[in-house]
Amino acid sequence: MREQALAVGYAPASAREGFAALLDLDHQLASILQSTTEPMIGQMRLTWWYEALEKLDREPAPAHPVLQRLAESVLPGGVRGVDLAPMIEGWEALLDDGEALG
Repeated sequence: MREQALAVGYAPASAREGFAALLDLDHQLASILQSTTEPMIGQMRLTWWYEALEKLDREPAPAHPVLQRLAESVLPGGVRGVDLAPMIEGWEALLDDGEALG
């Protein structure tokens, strides 16, 4: 996480909050692979995130800090939740390969 804080510090001031929110999302998705021992459970959790990101385009962000942060600092810049959802697919590929399960 120190590397991420350093990277955020080098981002332009106007982009820092959004960049940090995207890194938070990536960290949240990585933690799914790190904390699950059953691929099906990991897939269910990733599917929840996929759907939650897509819903950001039509509903207020739910009471999850990462989703709220994305809604506040990334979406106003013109990025849609549906644009973020493909991040999930990258993590699904790692899950399918058995990367870092449990």
